[in-house]
Amino acid sequence: KKMTLLAGAISSVLSGAALADINDVIITEYVESSVDPYAINSAIEITNFGTSDFTFTDHALYYSKYNNKVLKPDDSTPVLENVTIPAGKSIIVVADNATQDLKDAVAANNATIVFSGSYNDTSGGTAIGHDALNFNGDDAVWIGAATDHTNVHDIIGVSDSTWGKAVTLRRTNDAKSPDSSYEA
Repeated sequence: KKMTLLAGAISSVLSGAALADINDVIITEYVESSVDPYAINSAIEITNFGTSDFTFTDHALYYSKYNNKVLKPDDSTPVLENVTIPAGKSIIVVADNATQDLKDAVAANNATIVFSGSYNDTSGGTAIGHDALNFNGDDAVWIGAATDHTNVHDIIGVSDSTWGKAVTLRRTNDAKSPDSSYEA
């Protein structure tokens, strides 16, 4: 009987970890600040509404009609790779040359900052060009499969339009499901 109870306890712990699901993870906020032409204060908030932590292993963050995969400052690792979002928490992806005001605002809201590289190094940061979080209001931003940008999990915006110039957009409190197509 003791082995059965122990096996049951282990099974429930292990199955709980398996419940973390990409369908609980969505883009919850989009910030395009237009501080400069290189979008140094643009940010994407990603939230895990699930009851278990979620670790990105098969998904990446993309932007633009050119399907740019956002990378870490090393210019080779996808910015979301192996990033864990605790249950009920958010991460904020920003360029590593974001202003201190933006970094302080993220910290004040108890969110975790995840840094991409920056477009150039004129304002600090690690220059990685268009692999940085570098959207400027005329680009869609989405979470997609790491190996196939066309397999969209969740998206905000459309390319070739100024839909997101100098704005902050937040999902409503009842919008907790991913959308593979954008509707304003």
